[in-house]
Amino acid sequence: MPSIPEGQVAEIVFRLEGKEVSFSYKLESFPWETEGVGATTTLEKIMKLREYIAALSSEWELIQIYTPDPKEQHIHVLFRKRNGNADTV
Repeated sequence: MPSIPEGQVAEIVFRLEGKEVSFSYKLESFPWETEGVGATTTLEKIMKLREYIAALSSEWELIQIYTPDPKEQHIHVLFRKRNGNADTV
């Protein structure tokens, strides 16, 4: 799968036993403050990230939180759009 530019939605479609299944993914970037700016402890950063994620639309589900480099100011999070189809994997 090619990389997804931040904020863009990538749709993946494949066939499974003759049935077409599609998934939509998006990559978001959230502030991951460094020392001296906003949250300073790891726990404070995690709590702030939880707030950002909770504020997102419920049509997106959390798939992965990427580990930021120690000096990063943003953390990347991958989401998949919920499609309401119980047959999807």
